[in-house]
Amino acid sequence: MSQNCPRCSNALELMDIDGIKIDRCGSCRGIFLDKYELNRMNAASETAIASLNDAAGSVGASKTATGAKIKCVRCAALMETVNFSYTSGIMIDHCPACDSVWLDSGELAKIIEFMKASAKMSEEESAGYAETLDEIKAAAKEKKEGDFRAISSKGKMGSIVNFVYKMIDRISGE
Repeated sequence: MSQNCPRCSNALELMDIDGIKIDRCGSCRGIFLDKYELNRMNAASETAIASLNDAAGSVGASKTATGAKIKCVRCAALMETVNFSYTSGIMIDHCPACDSVWLDSGELAKIIEFMKASAKMSEEESAGYAETLDEIKAAAKEKKEGDFRAISSKGKMGSIVNFVYKMIDRISGE
């Protein structure tokens, strides 16, 4: 049974992208993705995504009537316009009833670029966090050694303090 495009009412074509079955409109180039298919698209091969992106193409906004409320292809619930990934600025149609999404022409390309930029930024942030953590550990170790020198003294008490700190170092693995 063929589904119809929620934007232009033409029949949707079924496409297979790396085992992900998606519905695409040949006229307005919109894409319907069931729950979790957008996440699976992120893991799909670059070639498959490029072919889908080429197939999705770009059609002028006047043809797709973006912004107008549409009904979900699967459950006929009214879809909500939401910001993809909170801060992307990419407005997509989301079905609150079945968690599917409708991507108008060109939105998939924007999402892919956003996800690539986010991944790159995450790698850079991770490296920065690791560097900051190393600095904090070094400062803590230096402070601990300074505290040790301040309280250690000669004689029996100094020997006990030295022994306790050495045991703490061995237990904590430092």
